[in-house]
Amino acid sequence: MEVVSNLRQISDALRANAERLLHDVQSIHSRMLSQLQEVEARIGDADRVGTAGPEDAPAGPRRLNDSAETAPAEDELEVPDFISPG
Repeated sequence: MEVVSNLRQISDALRANAERLLHDVQSIHSRMLSQLQEVEARIGDADRVGTAGPEDAPAGPRRLNDSAETAPAEDELEVPDFISPG
């Protein structure tokens, strides 16, 4: 019965982690699409005007999540109780 309980805990943790991962990937995908659309709009505007000036150039590489320096504790992956931390 202990093995069955442990397998259920693993299953629950894997499912929760998979859902978080899917949500994160969907969120990143949406942000990347919006950034691409912004760049396409700038390129289209620059083509109509002539050439793009330095202010139209991208500011440089950006991290995917500029607003958070570290991940909050709620973003930590779940680990079943019977597995020792570390």
